Amino acid sequence: MTRPHETVAVAVLAALLAAGCGSDDGEPADVDAGGTTTPAQEGESRAPDVDDETLAWVGTMCTALNESGDAIGVPEIDPAHPESARDGFVSFLESIDAEFDALAETMEEVGAPPVTDGQDTFDAAMGTLESSQAAVRDAIASLVAAEVTDQESFEAAVSEAGETLEELDTKEGPTGDLRDNQALDTAFEEASECRNL
Repeated sequence: MTRPHETVAVAVLAALLAAGCGSDDGEPADVDAGGTTTPAQEGESRAPDVDDETLAWVGTMCTALNESGDAIGVPEIDPAHPESARDGFVSFLESIDAEFDALAETMEEVGAPPVTDGQDTFDAAMGTLESSQAAVRDAIASLVAAEVTDQESFEAAVSEAGETLEELDTKEGPTGDLRDNQALDTAFEEASECRNL
């Protein structure tokens, strides 16, 4: 199953941080997929069936999210080789940053969704995307600037970079903002392009 890249980033970074800091927990945290695994609860009121224009808008977004998730390569990190491990972290985060750029470009191209409160929803999603990207770029800068010569210094660099990414672990990403809109949430449930999210 493909997960949006902001969620892949959090899940993989959690696992890598644990590995880099010598954790005995070999299982990455089971992180929710960016607001995409929250079907309506039984008995919850649902919006009326959405129109074709809204379905097409959501379909475009889900296609972009799927492509972004597929484009991110999970690095192999070996703390026994600290300099190459740091470079692997940086490359991974740079791939996340590039996919944020691609998603932002798609969102700018399609514009606000054709639903009630669509512009406010769009602005919230773009704001989340921008703040998440800023956190990733801060982490990249932190890792690049760190002096890594041995495993201890690698662990310190990873820990410092991880602090800038903590906010990502509390967000569902821009998808979560979009799905806060009831009409869009219904469209996410119905659009065929969203089934693998």
